[in-house]
Amino acid sequence: MKSLFTVHAGEYLTGAYIEEKLSNKEHSYNVWVPGRDTGVDLLVTNSNNTKMCSLQVKYTKDYYLTLGNADAKFRSNLTTCGWWTLDRNKILTSPADLWVLMLLPFDNKDPQFIIITPQELLQRLSKIHGNSSKLNTYFWITNDQDNPRCIETRGLKATEKYAIFAKNESPKESVRDFSEFLNNWNPLLEKLK
Repeated sequence: MKSLFTVHAGEYLTGAYIEEKLSNKEHSYNVWVPGRDTGVDLLVTNSNNTKMCSLQVKYTKDYYLTLGNADAKFRSNLTTCGWWTLDRNKILTSPADLWVLMLLPFDNKDPQFIIITPQELLQRLSKIHGNSSKLNTYFWITNDQDNPRCIETRGLKATEKYAIFAKNESPKESVRDFSEFLNNWNPLLEKLK
């Protein structure tokens, strides 16, 4: 029997995180799932449903354990690694307020989220990877508890990865540093005030 309705894991985990972890005594949030595919995966509203923010959620499995031999040496510096193939046109025409790239670390640590506007995402990925219709992007998240970093690594040379992940240097291309978007839910919370 074919299911009439399914929510993929990333949408479910993101919605559950918003309702359980972002809600507090002062503010609570409702998460809604659309009845058809409109380019919006989740609609988040404030507690009395007077303000809203739409989300497009992209989820990937954790590639931490399957890093290639050349990159395996960086595992001790990382929490999780993700890989997405994104469609340029879908980002360009996205009706969603925010895109959420969600990673669930292999060892069941806290989920990691990159929360970004589609415009900013497209602008950065275009600077990094050019104007290809399919944008393959790899994000590595460091395990520094005080200052975790999120770096787009696709196409980086081994020497650049070493400088970033072993020596804690900034990427040569600043657009590769997505740390300001890592687990930063403020754009969502601001829309719901």
